Amino acid sequence: MEDGTSTRRSLTSHFADVLNAPLANQRWSWGAIDELNDRVFLRVWEEEVRTEDGLLAVKIFADQRPDSDQRVRPGYTERARHLERINSGSRGYVVFCRAVDHVTKTQIADYRQETVSPIIGIKTIEQNGYVMALLGEPVGIDAMRQCDTGLSTLALDYSKAGGLDNRSTEAQAMVRARLGQGTFRSRLMDEWGGCCAVTGCQTPALLRASHIKPWRASTSEERLDSKNGLLLVAQLDALFDVGLITFCRSGRMEISMSLRRHDHWVFGGFDSLRRPPRGKRADYLEWHRQRVFRGG
Repeated sequence: MEDGTSTRRSLTSHFADVLNAPLANQRWSWGAIDELNDRVFLRVWEEEVRTEDGLLAVKIFADQRPDSDQRVRPGYTERARHLERINSGSRGYVVFCRAVDHVTKTQIADYRQETVSPIIGIKTIEQNGYVMALLGEPVGIDAMRQCDTGLSTLALDYSKAGGLDNRSTEAQAMVRARLGQGTFRSRLMDEWGGCCAVTGCQTPALLRASHIKPWRASTSEERLDSKNGLLLVAQLDALFDVGLITFCRSGRMEISMSLRRHDHWVFGGFDSLRRPPRGKRADYLEWHRQRVFRGG
């Protein structure tokens, strides 16, 4: 995936200054990593979009068969490393580029500057060795940055409190461990369409990624499991966290008798999840109802 000179300069700046993910090489890098927020951004061709399993999908590996000449290209190893990072839990996004020549696809004419598309799954097409990224709805750059879990700010807070360099591995590791590597909130934002699971509020600054089974009671795997979470506005998050509300398997909200009736105005007339919980989320909510909820 080679760039024209003027577009290369613009795209390189976009990755470094907007996405906080500097390209390792301006000419042949196929993507880059935002280390602090644990996100991977992959350059892809708009011309290679298709439908897989009812979802929008785009090719992220042209051909990974052992005899493929793709393996000699300098970006191959880098793309393999980025894919491994996503498979290990980092949040992945694609940046759509449009080719000067739709057939050869060797130069970038332009790219989507205002949005990225989240990767919600990866599928290998066995017959030709292609790897496809299954995509969620496009996310505006500004919204994505507002939806961050605050890793940059928290790393700085840790460094001030503990005398650590906020760019140090130790500072970043502490932040990632506590906030689920920056993926937990992003996954909930994608799953709930950037809206509160109860009210539908779409203002990122008002939304909280709530663990259903509390952090202190969860295993490392459960802390990263988005099914162990709900995206809630701040006041509902606070009530849910201390057990003053919970949700049953139908999605209906249950309110603790400990919450005074004249304080019920905070619900604004909302009394259930926007869609019933299923599978593991329903199980986590049952745990919350039994262990956290103060029914009496």
